[in-house]
Amino acid sequence: MSPSVAPNTGDLSSSRIAQPRLDRGLFDFTSCATVDDWLDTIKLGQYKDNFLMGGYRSLGMVMRMNIDDIRSLGISLIGHQKKILTSIQIMRAHLINTLGPRMHL
Repeated sequence: MSPSVAPNTGDLSSSRIAQPRLDRGLFDFTSCATVDDWLDTIKLGQYKDNFLMGGYRSLGMVMRMNIDDIRSLGISLIGHQKKILTSIQIMRAHLINTLGPRMHL
């Protein structure tokens, strides 16, 4: 017995694969000038000292981070790691869209 396939009704919501919502404005970084501002924006201000002690003093430095860098700061909660990494990806995408595809991060 083969599974039935719903007819194409133009409604993409039922066939859409769940993906991170990077383009939905989850975070507004336009007012973020510092690492502290950014952490407050994503509601993870409790990690300000972690970033400071890790030497991350600018958003440019933060945008170069990967998951291993985040873990090395002592951020062990997976949900917080994902939230930080997702917001970094959003900042990178915003910067590329603003400055153009030739911007190297």
